[in-house]
Amino acid sequence: MKRMKLAVIALGLMFSAFPAAATDQKGSVTPNATTKKTVQKAQQRLRELGYDPGVADGAMGARTSAALKKFQLDHRLPGSGVLDPKTLDALNSQNAPAKAQAAPSPAPPSGPPPEQGLKAPEKYEPVSPSDFHVEMQLKGDVEWDANGVANGGPVVKLSFWGHDIELTDDMIKDGFISTRNYGKIQIKPGANFSMQLFLTPTQQKKLKELAK
Repeated sequence: MKRMKLAVIALGLMFSAFPAAATDQKGSVTPNATTKKTVQKAQQRLRELGYDPGVADGAMGARTSAALKKFQLDHRLPGSGVLDPKTLDALNSQNAPAKAQAAPSPAPPSGPPPEQGLKAPEKYEPVSPSDFHVEMQLKGDVEWDANGVANGGPVVKLSFWGHDIELTDDMIKDGFISTRNYGKIQIKPGANFSMQLFLTPTQQKKLKELAK
């Protein structure tokens, strides 16, 4: 009889050495006797790190378990969904990185977009026909308005250094002759009822290449 009593006492001591497992309201078992306060802190920490454990009520429900599992997998822990000591240590560690959050889209700039890369238009400069060996023939009269703007033609021939210039319009319009490769060449009234030629610096450079 004494031996039996001693065996019962020893068995009782053996069970008392292990704390009882905690259960939540739904009956889910949490090992290591995690208290409601510990679960609540874990829920708060999960939310701080970008996970969604639901309401921080200290209950280990399905939503909290799913958030724990995601945290565990993100931190190379066994994805048990259980708040075990390793998971607690990882949650409480200062080195636990927060889950990446999508950066908000920058607000679109107000007002019209800035114009970049636009150059100011080149100014036309008067040139001497003899310097460019210009030859121009018209079939018709040129009319000049009160502001000295020429209209008329058609232009039968326009050449520089003996090279004929291809025109896109053979008429002088609003004081300009339109060419295919050199843009618009400006015409203004000169001395003794002559016509004065005006070219931009770029046109002068390109036309001078014809003299080579």
